[in-house]
Amino acid sequence: MVLHPTLSSSNVKRSVKKFFLDGFTEAHNIHVSFSRTFSPPSDAAIKEWVNVRVADLLPGHVTETLVTVWLFSREDIEGDRLDYLKDILMELIYPGHMILYNEQWEVVGGIVIYVDTPGEHKYTEEGNNVTYTILSLQWGGQWS
Repeated sequence: MVLHPTLSSSNVKRSVKKFFLDGFTEAHNIHVSFSRTFSPPSDAAIKEWVNVRVADLLPGHVTETLVTVWLFSREDIEGDRLDYLKDILMELIYPGHMILYNEQWEVVGGIVIYVDTPGEHKYTEEGNNVTYTILSLQWGGQWS
């Protein structure tokens, strides 16, 4: 028995990466990381960045996962650049869906995006502004 592509964790993570890289890096030249750490980029010239974390899948006929999107800005005393990042995120997720691809980049489904928890604006010890948004992603998982 072969795992259906709509239940593949690697397909979901690949699709999420493409979604955020296209939306932030390609469209706005903003650094995106999928690292499990929150280390700021080593290049001090990078003043804003995004960290995306994908949780484990909860497989089922309606499969779901949570995605936490962390937004960071530095040298941004009033948080204007952080607000700009929030605006880009809202613009990106506003249509409410993303494409689910398989390993050959063929479309195998669609993912519905819900805003689960918007976070509050914080200021870190390093002098960076940070906020987060938790997204709930849901899609039809096909049991073969």
